[in-house]
Amino acid sequence: MMDRGLMKWNGFFMPEQKELIRQIYKESLKTEKPILDEEQLHKMSDLLVRSMQDNKQMILTLWMDGYIRDVGPVSIHKIDQHQRNLYVFYKDVQQIFHFDSIIGVKNI
Repeated sequence: MMDRGLMKWNGFFMPEQKELIRQIYKESLKTEKPILDEEQLHKMSDLLVRSMQDNKQMILTLWMDGYIRDVGPVSIHKIDQHQRNLYVFYKDVQQIFHFDSIIGVKNI
């Protein structure tokens, strides 16, 4: 005789409950935005400018909607101080990141 294993327990959850549990789990993975001090901001700025001048690729660490992720390798195309945007080429497509979303940069 074969047992159905965990299949027999799936019937006790309604689809709405499953979706709610997924959403709660997803929300629990979010983190608060790290606070950067002036020295860290200055180092990041220097690395970005140097990377743009030397046409070197780098990896950006971004905080977006509560999640931290690395994007790269990217090539810096333009730094807009007035609108506080960073224009990069990532996978041959130009993308724009706001300065506030950038929490780290690394040279490759």
